[in-house]
Amino acid sequence: MTLAPFVGLALLLSFVAGSDDLEIRFEGNRAISGARMRAELAPWLEDLKLSPKDEGARDDCVFEVVELYHKNGFPEASAELHDLETEVGAAVVLKIVEGPRAFLARGKPTFVGRTAIDEEILERAFPWLRPGLIPGSRPIFTEAARDSGIAGIRLLYSLAGYLDVRVTSKPSRQRVTRDESSEESPTKRPTIEIQVEVVIQIDEGEPTLLDAVEILPGSSTSPELLKEYAGVGVGGRVSPRLAIEVRGRIYRQLQENGFKRCQVRTELTETAPQRRALIIEVSEGEKHTFGVIRVENNERTRSGFIRARMGIEFGDPYRASDVEKGQRALNATGLFEKFDVQLVHDTDPTRLNLVITVTERDTIRFDTRIGFSTYELGRFGLGVQLRNLFGLGIEGRVDGLVSSKGEEVEARLRYPFLNDRGLELELRGKYRRFEEVSFERVERVGTIGLNYPATRLLHLNTGFELRDVTIGDVREELQNSVIDDSSRASLVFLGARYDGRDSAIDPTKGHFITARFEYADRALGADLDFVRLTARASRTDTLGGNWRLVLAGQAGGIHRLDPGEVPLGERFFLGGSRSVRSYRQDRMPPLDQSEDPIGGESFIAGTVEARHPIWAKISGAVFLDAGSLSTEIEDFAGTHWRFASGVGAIWSSPIGPLRLDWAITLNPERGEDYWAVHVLIGQPF
Repeated sequence: MTLAPFVGLALLLSFVAGSDDLEIRFEGNRAISGARMRAELAPWLEDLKLSPKDEGARDDCVFEVVELYHKNGFPEASAELHDLETEVGAAVVLKIVEGPRAFLARGKPTFVGRTAIDEEILERAFPWLRPGLIPGSRPIFTEAARDSGIAGIRLLYSLAGYLDVRVTSKPSRQRVTRDESSEESPTKRPTIEIQVEVVIQIDEGEPTLLDAVEILPGSSTSPELLKEYAGVGVGGRVSPRLAIEVRGRIYRQLQENGFKRCQVRTELTETAPQRRALIIEVSEGEKHTFGVIRVENNERTRSGFIRARMGIEFGDPYRASDVEKGQRALNATGLFEKFDVQLVHDTDPTRLNLVITVTERDTIRFDTRIGFSTYELGRFGLGVQLRNLFGLGIEGRVDGLVSSKGEEVEARLRYPFLNDRGLELELRGKYRRFEEVSFERVERVGTIGLNYPATRLLHLNTGFELRDVTIGDVREELQNSVIDDSSRASLVFLGARYDGRDSAIDPTKGHFITARFEYADRALGADLDFVRLTARASRTDTLGGNWRLVLAGQAGGIHRLDPGEVPLGERFFLGGSRSVRSYRQDRMPPLDQSEDPIGGESFIAGTVEARHPIWAKISGAVFLDAGSLSTEIEDFAGTHWRFASGVGAIWSSPIGPLRLDWAITLNPERGEDYWAVHVLIGQPF
C-alpha cells in the first residue's frame, strides 16, 4: 500500500495552516499606509501567503509595491522582501525605501508649437495626481500621467482634423531641498523632492481636408440626397471618426425611409498630402412597409385602442423611430405591467407585421386617507379608482370624505389620450357639506376641463365650471350684513400648477406654485358676474446644520362686475392651520358685532418657517405668520393685518408628517383669538 496520498494530504494541511499563520509587514512606508497597500496589492499578497518561498511570488510582490509607488510619484522607490521568525510564527517584511517625491514644476506643463487648440484644453488632458484634499495643491508628476496626457493631446488634434500631428516630451528633473521649518515648528527637518519640468513639443502640421465625396453607382437614392444625409462637404476637416459618423447618418436616414436591410460602406482614401476623399457605397435593398398590427393577451383593453396608441397603420413605411415612439406611448398609458413588440416577416418579404403582446394591470384600486385638524378633528376618506373603463383607457374615480364638520363626495372621469402630447379631458362632479364657523355651506360643483402637461413640472388646465352654493344656519347677526345666502356661479377658468419639489408629502427643497383665474357671467347661467384670481407659492431650502427654511405666500381677490355684495359662499376667510395659525379655523377678522367672521373680498398671507431635527424622527419648527383680509377688494392688503409667531413639533410618521403648532397673535384686538393650537397631518405649505 503506497503512502503517497497520505503524504500529499499532510503537505496540503501544513500548507493551508502555514498560509493562515504567515504575517506580512511593511516597513519604511510613510506616504502610503499599510491598509491601502494591503487593499491594492491583495492578489499578490495572497499569492505570497500561499507560496512564501516561491521566487516568482516574491518577485511579483516586490515589483507591484514599487509600481504602486511609481504611480504615486516616487520614481526612485525600491523594496526588498525579508523573512522573519517571530514568537508566534513565520513572517515576511517588505522593507521600502520611498525616496523623494516628484512634483510638476510650476504646476503645469509648457507647450511649444501650440496654435490650433487652447492651452487650457490641452492641460485638462493630463490626469495629474494631487496630494491631500486641497484643490490648489501641487500636482504630482508620474510617467503614466504624462503619457496619458500626450495620448489625449494626439486625440484632441486628430478630432480637430490634424491627423499628422506629432507630440513629444522630454522631461528634465532637478532635486530640490525644501525647508519647511517655521516659528511654530523650528525643528522640522527639510525635505528633498524632485521637480520635473515637462515641455510638450507639438508639431501640428497642416489640417487634413476633405477633397471629394464620391458616391459609387448601384444606389436607388440620388447622389445629391445621399450627400445631404452624409452631412459633410468638400473642404471640411477630416477626423478619424468621419467615415464611421457618415455611415451612421446615412444608415439611420435609410432606415427611416423604410430600408430595413440597407447596407452602407464608407472609406477615406488619400488623394494628396493632407487631403482625403470620402467614398460612399450604398445598397438599399427592398423597401419595407408595416403589415398587420396584431394584439395578443389583451383581456380588457380594446385592440383598436392599443393600435391607436402605437400610431402605426397598415401600409405605412417602416421606420424604427415609429416603433420606438409607439412603445413610449403604450408605456405612458400606465395600463400594462409589461408589453412586448415584435416584428414578424409576412409572406410578402417587403412587409413587416407587428405583434404586440401585453400584460394588463389590475383595473380596480382602493385607497384610504386619514387626517386630523383642530377644527374638524378626525377626517376619514375612502377612494376607489377604476382604470381602463370600456377598454379605452378611461379612468374613473370616486372619493368620499367624512369629518365631524361635514361630508364630501367627488366623482371624476378622465380621458388622457386626446392627442399624443398628453392632453386630457376631465369630467368632475362634487357634493360637499361643511359647517363653517358662522354658517353651513353646501356646494354642488360640475366641471368639464382640459389638462395639459406643458413640461414635466408645469401643468395647465382650463374649462367650464357650474358651482351652486347654498348657505344655511346663518347667525342672525350675519343675515343682515351679507345679502345673499345662496349663489350660482357659472364660470370659465384657467389654471397653472408648477411643482418642483423633491417630495409632495415632506419636501426638503424646491418650490410649488399654483394660480387660478375665474370669470363668471350671467350669460353663462350664473346669478352674478365676477372675476376671481387666487395664487399660492412656497419654497423650501435646506441650509447648513440640517436647518430647513420654508417661505410661503398666498393671495386672492374677487371683484363683482354687477351691483351687489359678494355672497358668503364666494368670500375668502383666513385663520387656521394653513394660514395665520394664531387663529382658529376661519376666525381671523373682520368680525361682525357678535365677533363672528364675515370674510372678505381679498386676502394676502405669508409665512417664514425654520425647521430643524431634534431627536430621531422628531423635528422642531419656529415660524412667523402674517395676513390681511379686506372686506372690499379696493382695500387689498390695506386693512386688518395680523401677525402671529409660534413654535411647532413635527413627527415623521408612517402616514406622513404629523404636526402640533402653537401660535400667539402679536397684535390682537378685543374679541379676537389671542392664541391657538393646531394639529395637522401633512405640511401646511
